[in-house]
Amino acid sequence: MRDVVRMSPSNDNTEIKWKSKAHTSCSMVKEGTYPEGATIQDVEDKVRGTFGGRFEFFGNGKFKYIAYTD
Repeated sequence: MRDVVRMSPSNDNTEIKWKSKAHTSCSMVKEGTYPEGATIQDVEDKVRGTFGGRFEFFGNGKFKYIAYTD
């Protein structure tokens, strides 16, 4: 059985939090949460890869970002 990494529950919704995992040899998946009022640009500034990236999902306090690393 494969282990799944999950973010631990927290009452602190004042910061952008994410977990990273391998995607391909040149990208990573970054999934996490952001506080109310944070913009898509605020989140991308934190999780952007060396060569940029793209959002697969952004809304309702959650996001999934593919960061290009090489």
